[in-house]
Amino acid sequence: MNKFEFRQENATANVLRQHGEVSIAFPVNSEFQLEYRDLGLGGIVFNEMPVDTPYWVDYDADLGVGPERWLRWDLQNWSVISVFDNCIRVGGAVMAHDTAGVLLLEARTDFTFLWDLRIDPAYRRKGIGTVLFQKCVDWTKNKGCARMRIETQHINVAACRFYAKQGAKLGQIKREAYQDQLSLVQLIWYVELEKAGDH
Repeated sequence: MNKFEFRQENATANVLRQHGEVSIAFPVNSEFQLEYRDLGLGGIVFNEMPVDTPYWVDYDADLGVGPERWLRWDLQNWSVISVFDNCIRVGGAVMAHDTAGVLLLEARTDFTFLWDLRIDPAYRRKGIGTVLFQKCVDWTKNKGCARMRIETQHINVAACRFYAKQGAKLGQIKREAYQDQLSLVQLIWYVELEKAGDH
């Protein structure tokens, strides 16, 4: 990991454009199917099931625009934690905090949101994600917040397993959260942190 440089950058138009040049695409070979026990009163079980026909998901391509779409908000409280290999951008994470109009932030100032995490496919499974995630945790601590939230979907099994491995807990399960893709189940994870000064 010593050869990689991690750099915190402001979420400017240029930085977001460069961040978007790193592919966010991921393969879907399986997905989680939710089993509600006793209509949910007995708990919810996640069963990983293979899909009939594997496929790729690329949110940037699906939406027709990359991270520049976030420029519609005031991003003064956002940061991009970027990863470089010999000056070549190979990944990064976008962190959001205290931004008016962003529904996922719920007009709250006591948590941050890991908005976007992407690593070039050639650099995945090299431990970069774990270091990047920890730097997001550190960024949250520096904001004086005690919770970091993360969004993913039931079709991104690898991301779910990664966040769980980092100690994140599943906090919300939302069906029909996406108007254009009603079959997607939104999963909101969270990491509880100890604020500076707490013991």
